[in-house]
Amino acid sequence: MTAALALVQGQLDINKVEAASPNAFTSGWRPAIGWICGAAFSIQFVFGPLAVWGSRLYGHPVDFPAMDMGEMMPVLLGMLGLSGLRTFEKVKSVA
Repeated sequence: MTAALALVQGQLDINKVEAASPNAFTSGWRPAIGWICGAAFSIQFVFGPLAVWGSRLYGHPVDFPAMDMGEMMPVLLGMLGLSGLRTFEKVKSVA
Protein backbone atom coordinates (compact mmCIF):
# COMPACT_ATOMS: atom_id res chain seq x y z
CA MET A 1 0.00 0.00 0.00
CA THR A 2 2.80 2.40 0.89
CA ALA A 3 4.63 1.62 -2.36
CA ALA A 4 1.50 2.27 -4.42
CA LEU A 5 0.91 5.57 -2.61
CA ALA A 6 4.52 6.62 -3.22
CA LEU A 7 4.14 5.76 -6.90
CA VAL A 8 0.98 7.87 -7.21
CA GLN A 9 2.60 10.77 -5.34
CA GLY A 10 5.60 10.61 -7.67
CA GLN A 11 3.32 10.80 -10.71
CA LEU A 12 1.47 13.77 -9.20
CA ASP A 13 4.78 15.57 -8.69
CA ILE A 14 5.73 14.91 -12.33
CA ASN A 15 2.34 16.21 -13.48
CA LYS A 16 2.81 19.43 -11.50
CA VAL A 17 6.24 20.03 -13.06
CA GLU A 18 4.89 19.34 -16.57
CA ALA A 19 1.91 21.65 -16.10
CA ALA A 20 4.12 24.49 -14.83
CA SER A 21 6.48 24.29 -17.79
CA PRO A 22 6.47 27.31 -20.16
CA ASN A 23 7.26 24.93 -23.04
CA ALA A 24 3.99 24.30 -24.93
CA PHE A 25 5.24 20.87 -26.03
CA THR A 26 5.49 19.78 -22.40
CA SER A 27 2.59 21.59 -20.77
CA GLY A 28 0.30 21.75 -23.77
CA TRP A 29 -0.23 18.10 -24.68
CA ARG A 30 -3.30 17.69 -22.47
CA PRO A 31 -5.07 20.74 -23.93
CA ALA A 32 -4.08 19.59 -27.42
CA ILE A 33 -5.73 16.20 -26.85
CA GLY A 34 -8.82 18.00 -25.58
CA TRP A 35 -8.99 20.25 -28.66
CA ILE A 36 -8.44 17.30 -31.01
CA CYS A 37 -11.19 15.25 -29.33
CA GLY A 38 -13.53 18.25 -29.34
CA ALA A 39 -12.86 18.92 -33.02
CA ALA A 40 -13.44 15.27 -33.95
CA PHE A 41 -16.67 15.22 -31.95
CA SER A 42 -17.95 18.40 -33.60
CA ILE A 43 -17.02 17.20 -37.10
CA GLN A 44 -18.71 13.84 -36.54
CA PHE A 45 -21.91 15.11 -34.96
CA VAL A 46 -22.34 18.76 -36.06
CA PHE A 47 -20.41 19.90 -39.13
CA GLY A 48 -20.38 16.56 -40.96
CA PRO A 49 -24.16 16.08 -40.92
CA LEU A 50 -24.70 19.74 -41.84
CA ALA A 51 -22.30 19.42 -44.77
CA VAL A 52 -24.02 16.23 -45.97
CA TRP A 53 -27.42 17.92 -45.68
CA GLY A 54 -26.21 21.08 -47.45
CA SER A 55 -24.54 19.19 -50.27
CA ARG A 56 -27.70 17.16 -50.90
CA LEU A 57 -29.79 20.32 -50.75
CA TYR A 58 -27.71 21.80 -53.59
CA GLY A 59 -27.82 18.59 -55.64
CA HIS A 60 -24.22 17.47 -55.11
CA PRO A 61 -24.42 14.75 -52.45
CA VAL A 62 -21.17 14.18 -50.59
CA ASP A 63 -20.82 11.73 -47.72
CA PHE A 64 -18.37 12.30 -44.90
CA PRO A 65 -16.43 9.22 -43.83
CA ALA A 66 -17.56 7.87 -40.48
CA MET A 67 -14.97 8.15 -37.71
CA ASP A 68 -14.40 5.35 -35.23
CA MET A 69 -15.81 7.13 -32.20
CA GLY A 70 -15.45 4.01 -30.04
CA GLU A 71 -11.77 4.75 -29.52
CA MET A 72 -12.09 8.50 -29.04
CA MET A 73 -15.13 8.71 -26.77
CA PRO A 74 -13.50 7.13 -23.68
CA VAL A 75 -10.70 9.70 -23.91
CA LEU A 76 -13.11 12.60 -24.42
CA LEU A 77 -15.53 11.52 -21.71
CA GLY A 78 -12.69 10.86 -19.29
CA MET A 79 -11.32 14.34 -19.90
CA LEU A 80 -14.77 15.87 -19.51
CA GLY A 81 -15.27 14.01 -16.25
CA LEU A 82 -11.95 15.15 -14.87
CA SER A 83 -12.54 18.76 -15.92
CA GLY A 84 -16.00 18.62 -14.35
CA LEU A 85 -14.50 17.47 -11.07
CA ARG A 86 -11.87 20.19 -11.25
CA THR A 87 -14.55 22.83 -11.91
CA PHE A 88 -16.45 21.56 -8.87
CA GLU A 89 -13.29 21.88 -6.78
CA LYS A 90 -12.74 25.45 -7.99
CA VAL A 91 -16.34 26.41 -7.20
CA LYS A 92 -16.00 24.96 -3.70
CA SER A 93 -12.55 26.64 -3.26
CA VAL A 94 -10.80 23.33 -2.63
CA ALA A 95 -7.09 23.30 -3.43
